[in-house]
Amino acid sequence: MTIEMARIQIVGLKQDLQVTVHALRDFGCVPIDEISESPEISARPLIMDRETLRQQEELTFLAAQVGGLMDALNVRPAANVQHPPGD
Repeated sequence: MTIEMARIQIVGLKQDLQVTVHALRDFGCVPIDEISESPEISARPLIMDRETLRQQEELTFLAAQVGGLMDALNVRPAANVQHPPGD
């Protein structure tokens, strides 16, 4: 049985790329081409220097700690909080 496929474009944050690609592959209904093999896309892998990578790891760890504290205190983040200019 032949099934016609349509090309789709998934837009998201780079930080979610690997998790999203693995989830889609595991789900099994979306074939994913390797982006580096596509002639119409000029993309290269993001390579971070050591300091940027260290900062990213530190911020990820701090965010996990804050999330854990919020869970322990049963605090939910406020949705769509907007601060006035100059605050």
